[in-house]
Amino acid sequence: MPAISVEVATAASVFYLALLLKSRKGKKKRKTWVRKFLEKGSVHGKLLLEDLRLDGAGFINFLRMSTSDFEILLRMVAPSLVLY
Repeated sequence: MPAISVEVATAASVFYLALLLKSRKGKKKRKTWVRKFLEKGSVHGKLLLEDLRLDGAGFINFLRMSTSDFEILLRMVAPSLVLY
């Protein structure tokens, strides 16, 4: 076997092993976070809004509006939300 073929085979083997090791690592698992009021939302759904109001920054981050803007919007749509 010529010397060049041995070098090419060695390089190919190293490249293959590097790819194999990279594929075994896999992708990093994404971390998820959940606010405390969302964790208990299925149990305490009616209290969700009150919990949000207590967490001022969380309220704005979750609803993308201030509490006063939310109250104005709620007053506008409340008549349409009444159960008959």
